[in-house]
Amino acid sequence: MTKETADQTTVTSPFDAFASLFKMPEIEGDFGLDGMNKSMGAASEAGRILFDGAKAVMAKNIDIARENVQEVVDLATGAVTNKTPEASFQTVSDLTAKMAQRNMAGMREVADLMIDANQKAVTVMQERYAGALDEMSKGTS
Repeated sequence: MTKETADQTTVTSPFDAFASLFKMPEIEGDFGLDGMNKSMGAASEAGRILFDGAKAVMAKNIDIARENVQEVVDLATGAVTNKTPEASFQTVSDLTAKMAQRNMAGMREVADLMIDANQKAVTVMQERYAGALDEMSKGTS
């Protein structure tokens, strides 16, 4: 509470003086809503990036499975069509080694797809976080 004195000076109560220490800075009325809309947009974009990444991972896993089925067919064909057991064993071991190498390369590609999608999503959210901090420091959105 303030009181006007005869010499036009303002007297502040001790409670008002103490409460003024905790006064929040004034910000525009739509700051919160606009900032929230931007944050929701960033979260949606990050979700879309992660969803697209998950689709790419699933597509790669399907390709790997398809290649593995073809390798198993080739393996069975090679084992049956060879004239000697030694040749069949060699064919089976060669095709098995190729299949293992291809699977390892495929797993690496899947991991790279997942890492890429996650990094992009994190970048979107970090940029929004930095933008929100900047907006709060300026008091505008």
